[in-house]
Amino acid sequence: MNIALIVEYDGTDFNGFQYQPDSNTIQGEIEKAIEKFLKSKIRIRGAGRTDSGVHAKAQIITFRTVKNYSLNDVINALNYYLPAAISVHDAVIVSDNFDPRHDAYSRQYRYTMYCGDQESPLNNRMALKVPVNLNIELMKEAVKIFHGIHDFKNFGKISSRGKSDITIREIYQSALSVKNEWIFFDIEGNSFLTHQVRMMTGALLSVGEEKLTLDHLKYMVDGNLLTKSVVKLPPNGLCLIKVRYPDHLLRYKEEQIEYSEYRA
Repeated sequence: MNIALIVEYDGTDFNGFQYQPDSNTIQGEIEKAIEKFLKSKIRIRGAGRTDSGVHAKAQIITFRTVKNYSLNDVINALNYYLPAAISVHDAVIVSDNFDPRHDAYSRQYRYTMYCGDQESPLNNRMALKVPVNLNIELMKEAVKIFHGIHDFKNFGKISSRGKSDITIREIYQSALSVKNEWIFFDIEGNSFLTHQVRMMTGALLSVGEEKLTLDHLKYMVDGNLLTKSVVKLPPNGLCLIKVRYPDHLLRYKEEQIEYSEYRA
């Protein structure tokens, strides 16, 4: 029995998703909860390895069990054992060969910025404080440059060698929206390089501060070599919103993200 879990977490106090023997990680906490429930050791698989301090609204993980449990029992038991910062929202039975990482066709992230007049210590867990007087219209033009297939070597780490196309990614949609003192950068793509969204948002912020022109941003997105690295923003504003799969592999309820979720 292969079970997929839809998991939400506040990543502030964790050293990322991926298990590390001497660190507090999301994967480690989920595996401990499942082991208490099943009374046996297991290893889970995740759709993405979020960095330290990065959050998720709908991370997808899978685990196997030889016993048949009701999905409600699985959800309730795991939420009983999990810390308050991690919650299982749903559970779905999937095929034995389902892979939450490789079977996904897109991932959607949101980077949240707060441009209020004063610092907000509570909001700092989920949003980055940015200057008040940003050029929002220029930033909205800038996000259009990300759309399509590009070489994003200037916006992330290269994890493999010997592949000329390793930094090429396709962005399906990217948008900037504003709600009162909140700025949201939403982006969906087939996959992302390490730190890519945080660096793309850093470039957007530079455009809004009028420190970076649209022409220069396009030059960067086209994969031209730079003499100066792109700013990588802190992880607290970044959230994995959803992971999408072909319907025949996994269907789950996609919850809408309300602006109020980012308010203190």
